[in-house]
Amino acid sequence: MSMTGNGTKLAVHADARVHGPTAEREPAVTSDADNIEQPHRVRARAVVIGLILCAVVDVLIQYAELIMSGRQGHSAVVNTSVPVGPITILFMLSGLNLALRAFAPSLKLTKTDMLCIYAMMCTSCVFSSSGQIQFLVPTIAAAWHYATATNGWAHLFLFMIPHWLAQTDTRVLNGFYMGQSTIPVRQWMPQIAVWSGFLIALSLASLCTMAILRRHWVDSERLSFPTVAVPLALMEEGTPIFKNKLFWGGFLIPFTVCTINTFALAYPEIPLINLRTNFDIETVLTSPPWNAIGWTPVSFYPFVIGIGYFINLDVSFSSWFFFLVSPSTLPTMLRFRTSASRGPGRSWRLRV
Repeated sequence: MSMTGNGTKLAVHADARVHGPTAEREPAVTSDADNIEQPHRVRARAVVIGLILCAVVDVLIQYAELIMSGRQGHSAVVNTSVPVGPITILFMLSGLNLALRAFAPSLKLTKTDMLCIYAMMCTSCVFSSSGQIQFLVPTIAAAWHYATATNGWAHLFLFMIPHWLAQTDTRVLNGFYMGQSTIPVRQWMPQIAVWSGFLIALSLASLCTMAILRRHWVDSERLSFPTVAVPLALMEEGTPIFKNKLFWGGFLIPFTVCTINTFALAYPEIPLINLRTNFDIETVLTSPPWNAIGWTPVSFYPFVIGIGYFINLDVSFSSWFFFLVSPSTLPTMLRFRTSASRGPGRSWRLRV
């Protein structure tokens, strides 16, 4: 007889022919939980390693987006499908973890540790990239530094900005823009405290929104989230993806092309391999009413095509369908020359 309940299987086996009519074997109790890998808790060393790697990622991002971009053009290394900095460090960390698994098993990181480190790096690089801190800090300081009697900013809007929200000290602002001075941390503390609180609140709101939508996205719509497939594969015990020849082929081709293009930016004699073809439909539709379509680019981005292959079909359809429908709405309206009454004897007509 066998019974199943609450994840526990109770198996009772009796064989009267072997053990006699009165013999009864003790029930064998097994649990489904015994066959499931128990999740590990995040260890303190994972948090410490994550904090160190967050600093490394942030420094690299600042160098790439501020210093290198100033020489070679804007570069947003975080605004990609998978953040370049964190995934690169995770790749190297997976290789190191594989070596530790072979030679020092007690030092290897668990999947939970790796997930914690990667999440910390992704969150940190979002804050430090061009989308947040790099725009926020100059905004806090620019208004008062560039205010002059000519532009009249003092009378237009500066009086509406609280002093704890923006830096107003002329000496501190001169040091910020001109350099060659120490950082007066005390004078910056009000702005650091206020804007840090805002960013923390924004992060918590994002996490709460994610928690609300998670069940519907994961359980109901069964979204695949393709951008996390590779990071999760790199965290698997033993990293089996490293043994996959198809993975290495798919990795080496874009890696080689991107490496060549990176050197081409620094050394013009190296030819650039352009994989981003952009074509504007507006340049072809020059006759009314279709010239009202406006800027409508058609691009060829290999990494977007790769992601689109794994996206849920409904989501993919919605993306391209409404991309085509939205810009065609205005020309259609203009084609029929919408007119409407605006009172007795008055009317308006939209002409091209």
